[in-house]
Amino acid sequence: MSIAVEDPNAPGGFDHSGWILLIDKDRHIRSYCNGTVPEKVDEFMKDVDWLLGNM
Repeated sequence: MSIAVEDPNAPGGFDHSGWILLIDKDRHIRSYCNGTVPEKVDEFMKDVDWLLGNM
């Protein structure tokens, strides 16, 4: 999940925060990270793999 809002002045017409959320099937936030920091995204992807393996 990512938050975006329409902005005609932004490239592509949308502006977003850069934060990425991992939400489980019960709609609980399981992890989050700043998607503009590659090291944090790598850690986040480990959380995604863990959640997929433990559903």
